[in-house]
Amino acid sequence: MKKRIWIDIVNSPQVLFFKPIIDKLEKDNEVIVTARKHSQTTDLLDMYKIKYTVIGEHAGKSKIKKALTLFKRVKDMYKFAKERKFDCSVVHQSPYCMFPSWLLGIKKRIFIFDNETAVMQNMVSMPFCTHATCPEAISDKRIFFKKLIKYPGLKESVYIVKHKVKKENYVLMRPEPWSAAYYHGGEDVLVPIIEKLLNDWKIVLIPRDDKQRKFYSEKFGVKITIPTKMIPANELIGKSAIVIGAGGSMNREAVVLGVPVISTYKGKLLAVDRWLIKEGLMYHTSDIDSEFVKKCIKNHKKADFDSALDKLVELIE
Repeated sequence: MKKRIWIDIVNSPQVLFFKPIIDKLEKDNEVIVTARKHSQTTDLLDMYKIKYTVIGEHAGKSKIKKALTLFKRVKDMYKFAKERKFDCSVVHQSPYCMFPSWLLGIKKRIFIFDNETAVMQNMVSMPFCTHATCPEAISDKRIFFKKLIKYPGLKESVYIVKHKVKKENYVLMRPEPWSAAYYHGGEDVLVPIIEKLLNDWKIVLIPRDDKQRKFYSEKFGVKITIPTKMIPANELIGKSAIVIGAGGSMNREAVVLGVPVISTYKGKLLAVDRWLIKEGLMYHTSDIDSEFVKKCIKNHKKADFDSALDKLVELIE
């Protein structure tokens, strides 16, 4: 029987994650997508031709503004869903959807996550979902949720498709998530690293927003390359010699694609990242120079993960 499924997407990596899931679900179901204006979320949805309704935008770093925005978006989402009679609602690490879904009596409410340190997001979602699912690397003891369902590999292995590409001699960089509520590390982490590498490497940097684009453009000008048009990160990662990232998703995408990666993340590391570092699939340091980059490339260990795509689609249906 055809079901009506609601997916809420609030950040750009979630577009990539949900794209293959939506493609599979739409064969036998009606999928309705809502989205928040943040980073390149709506740009990616447009690029992949996913129909969506915009509800709300990012609140910035202020905790007070975040709380007010959370309340308003939850209220708007309740209004949106009230007349649509959804059979299932699904999110990845989004704090907005589970509560209105519970109020509306949506039978199946699925909270997918891979960040156990995002305490606020998890606390306002898990009590109201019927199913919570995460990678196997996350310990049950850190979550205390009786319906926790594990899936193999990483979130990124759900949507990353490996393919051969012609390698180019550049370092791909991703700045830290300045506006994320869960991030409490420093800003401008990549600046001294870029300064050390400029003489030996071409630097390609993917900013998270216009603020970061302006900062790095003013700081380095034409010395580094900042793409001016929307290019799927996977394409840039696959062609790069190595990824140096102060965030999370792009680093793990590089691991899945078999590209060497150095994490410079200054916040509390996620369980999945600690696991990758322990397995020798990712380096973690901010003490990086050209020789260290060459060493990481030479000693690179490739990962091989199973995809949980079919398992997640089966859970949703």
